[in-house]
Amino acid sequence: MRNFYGSTRSLLLAVLVIGPLGCGSDEEVSPQFPELDALDTTPDPSCSGTWVAGVTGRIVDENGAGVPAAFPQMCVRLAENGFLSCLVPEPARDDGYFGQVIPADNRCMSDLNFRVFLGDSPYGTTYCRSDLRADDGILSIGSPLVLYEVTPAADLPPEGDPEVSRTVVLADGLELDVIPAPLYGSYAELGASRLDESTCFADESFDVLYALTPESLTFRFGTSEVGFPVRIPTSLPEGSVVDLYVLGGLDEFELQTGTTLTEGAFEKFGTGHVADGMIVSDPGSELPYLTWLGVRAQ
Repeated sequence: MRNFYGSTRSLLLAVLVIGPLGCGSDEEVSPQFPELDALDTTPDPSCSGTWVAGVTGRIVDENGAGVPAAFPQMCVRLAENGFLSCLVPEPARDDGYFGQVIPADNRCMSDLNFRVFLGDSPYGTTYCRSDLRADDGILSIGSPLVLYEVTPAADLPPEGDPEVSRTVVLADGLELDVIPAPLYGSYAELGASRLDESTCFADESFDVLYALTPESLTFRFGTSEVGFPVRIPTSLPEGSVVDLYVLGGLDEFELQTGTTLTEGAFEKFGTGHVADGMIVSDPGSELPYLTWLGVRAQ
């Protein structure tokens, strides 16, 4: 029988990836990549999925400027057996464009996912979904993949004992009761930004959407830890009830709701209520992952 948060840890990345909506302004991508121009893209006649030999695209910031050296991590769902194979990412060029050859044994696919990131930077990790419209074996991502800048914590208490909870105040007055010990990244990297625009990985609209860093679980498997309580500033009426959502990241596990959180997928992890101008997460609705936090009024 599973722990309510217990499950397997997966090193598989991304489940949401770019399609035609919400990844920035549409822009024709036509960079020159000699390694792709010379590539034999002839499909294997036995392929039951989509044959993709290479991928091109661009990574930009919120202002549309290319992000040099950002990584477009691609995860390929193989058509033959459903196995998810995550490729070693190659950095984008100085103008944000990237082009990558897909290894021959990964070219017959049923799905292709991106996890876009830039280490040691102010950007949160972005997940986007591809619609697999390959032209002669080359998939050109028509809308740029957008990295969103995250603001450092406004009030970050000294780390002190990493096993002790403390309140961290993030962008827009968002509050988390944080125990640093479970974090993959540095406690000093805690940050958030509130977005008022749609993104390529949010198929449904949210009343509130935050990007969070560092990307990390907020509890440890095999312990009684359940994640971080959350308080979110709001103008909703006193007593209003909301649903809380989190975006899956590097780990796949079972939420307290019984739903499995998979890479790049938004899932409801609990509820909250409005008290004194703040949305307060209900007991059993602690934030289990630092990726993206979504709020929707009931």
